Amino acid sequence: MADALWSGTSFCCALIVLMFVAGMSPATAQVGHWVGGWRQLESSAGKCPSCRIKISGMGRVLTVIASNGWTAEVTGAVEGGLAAAHGEGWWDHARAGKLADLPFAIHLIERGNLLHMTMQIMRAGRTWTVRAVFGRS
Repeated sequence: MADALWSGTSFCCALIVLMFVAGMSPATAQVGHWVGGWRQLESSAGKCPSCRIKISGMGRVLTVIASNGWTAEVTGAVEGGLAAAHGEGWWDHARAGKLADLPFAIHLIERGNLLHMTMQIMRAGRTWTVRAVFGRS
């Protein structure tokens, strides 16, 4: 039994070492499966059945592009054992109306099969917080 335990432990250690050698961290492995399309299920800013985000990239840094005019760069992490990412973004000046060119901070965390987003938009010295939940497209 001790040999079986040692083999499992050795395998896990070898896997972690291989991930680091390949340029992947445990956080990278966690957020890597986010790549692809997601649809908005709910939002504190109002319903938007046509709102989508697309996540692309490799490694720890991912790009998030929203159908309603914002883009963000996020860095993967693990928070409380859950895949998470945080970063910054901006609203497109050509598509976002009153939010045009405004910067924001963004936090994403995966709970179950859902991606929970918190966006803090900075405007005229004030912060507006938007929370949304996304599911796979």
